[in-house]
Amino acid sequence: MTPDPPTQRILIVGATSAIATEVARAFAERGASLILTGRNPERLAALADDFTVRGAAGVETAVLDVLATEHHA
Repeated sequence: MTPDPPTQRILIVGATSAIATEVARAFAERGASLILTGRNPERLAALADDFTVRGAAGVETAVLDVLATEHHA
């Protein structure tokens, strides 16, 4: 018996945009563990729920804007 392959961990930046959402959905359906970033917390939460139902091994979210010039520690 061969061991299961390790779960992929995929970082999707800007996950709430149309193209990134579709890329994340494809990985979720293949059982990957996702880390989603975006500016809209409600949309991120909805995507996390959807991707979990679709088979993602896990979904973490982070609200952030990679183009923001201010950073808070």
